[in-house]
Parts: sequence; structure tokens; C-alpha cells
Amino acid sequence: MSSVHSALVTARSALSAVTDNASREAEDMLCHLLGWDRLKLFMENRTLLNETAAQKFEAMVARRIEGEPLQYLLGHAGFMGLDFLVRPGVLIPRPDTELLVEMALSHLKALEQARPSADFFKVADLGTGSGAIALSIAHYNEASSVTAVDLSPQALAVAEENVRRLGLDQRVRLIEADMFDFLAGAEAASFDLIASNPPYIPTQVIESLQVEVRVHEPRLALDGGPDGLGPYRRLAVMAHRPLVSGGRLVMEIGHDQAAPVKQFLLDAGVWEKVECIRDLQGNDRVVTAVKSRAAV
Repeated sequence: MSSVHSALVTARSALSAVTDNASREAEDMLCHLLGWDRLKLFMENRTLLNETAAQKFEAMVARRIEGEPLQYLLGHAGFMGLDFLVRPGVLIPRPDTELLVEMALSHLKALEQARPSADFFKVADLGTGSGAIALSIAHYNEASSVTAVDLSPQALAVAEENVRRLGLDQRVRLIEADMFDFLAGAEAASFDLIASNPPYIPTQVIESLQVEVRVHEPRLALDGGPDGLGPYRRLAVMAHRPLVSGGRLVMEIGHDQAAPVKQFLLDAGVWEKVECIRDLQGNDRVVTAVKSRAAV
């Protein structure tokens, strides 16, 4: 039988071929398998693993080496300081997307100051996946009532579990629908804010992505059509109707998509204050726009 220490040494060596965070990933996987925290892992590093635990750990490491995302192996991912369940069939939340949530929360805070007598503010999250965006908004803004929309039953099943885990059943509603069908059928002027991290990777680019993404993550959440801009063209001409006058649209974009996405919004003739916000790495990351008060 091998000790915790020797198992970690072996795993780190094997994982170093596929990740720059081999030590951390090996420790995360063994903690998950044993049900230990990191402190116990270090304090008990001479403990012997039984045969079953050793075999399970070796199998988990092998799956990671073959390209399965760490978050799927662990069954959860951190986002906005919260813990979300994730599993195959659901897009893994990325730190990049936190900027979108921060922009949404900033707008909602401004609304609270402008309309202090309002009971709540209605938000729609289009393409919710695990619910990371919708639930983060609801968690950090208690005045928000969020409708989270996704076409995938798999994703919504995970989102439903996350709703329950975070205790947000009363303020987050899940709807299984195509986001554009939802927009077409939504009541006019019914939302204060619409947020979306739509699929925006060009179809032909997907095959060049890391194996973790191209093989394991859902193509439905990745493929933005031939040029990656298909969803933005439709959002630019459809998202204004369900928004109240002065309501805001907040969208994540690819690093090279700011110019065309902004132009789609300007060409639609119903948006104002169209702007792009860069992330901490200096990449274009979020485009926001306000529904013109003249638009219907």
C-alpha cells in the first residue's frame, strides 16, 4: 500500500504533462476522494491508502491526463466566491465571466438608488447553464428576481440543484427554452436587466481548442456559428422588447468581438450607451447597452 505522500508524488509527476497546476490538482482530487480538507491532507500525509482508495485515485488521475476537466472530476467549480455543482453536459463557469456579473450587480445597485421604493428588480439570464450567473446575481443582490433560461435539460437539472443548495428557490425561476423563443414570447417591458454569456466560438475554431473544451464541454454552449457572432446579431434586435425603458443588456464576448457586437447594437437603432468593458488582462470581455427611451 502507498502512503498519501507517495500517491501525491506519483500523481504530480503524471499530471505535470497536462497541467501547470499538477500539485494543486493532485491534492484537490485526493481531498475529494478521501473527504478530507487540505490541512488534514498535509497533517496525515504518512497515512496509508487502502487498495480501493489507491485504485480510485489512480483512475481519477488517468481520466484527468486523458483531458477530462478537473471540475467534472470533482463535481463542482468556484465562481464569484460561491460553490457550484457541475457535471458533463454543463459549461464550466470561468473566472472571466465574473466581470459580467459585476457589471450586472453594479447596474442593479444603481437601480436601487434611483428607485428606492421598488420591491424588486427583474433579471433574465439567457443560457444559464449551471446557473452561475443567475444565482450569483440573486445571491449578491437581494432585491433581484431572476429568470434563468436554458435549452438543455441537463444544464437545468444541475442549475436546479444549485438553486436549492444556495437557498434561492424563492427568487430564481428556471425555464427550459431556446433563449430567442423566450425573448419572442416574453411580455414587453418586463425585465430591468438581461444578462447573457451566449455561445461565441466560431464553429471551425472549436476543433482547435484544448481537449478539455472541445471533447468534454457541451458544444451547444460553445458554438456561435460560422463567425461566432450569430447569437449577438439576434440579441441586438430581440433583447430590447422585454426590457423596460432604460433597461440594460449585459453580454460576455470573445476577446476580438467588441467592434462587430457594438455595431450590431448600434445598427438596431434601439440601444444607447453602448460600451465595452475590459477584463483584468486588458481583453475586451463584456458589452453593455441601455434600451433607448424612444424604443418600444
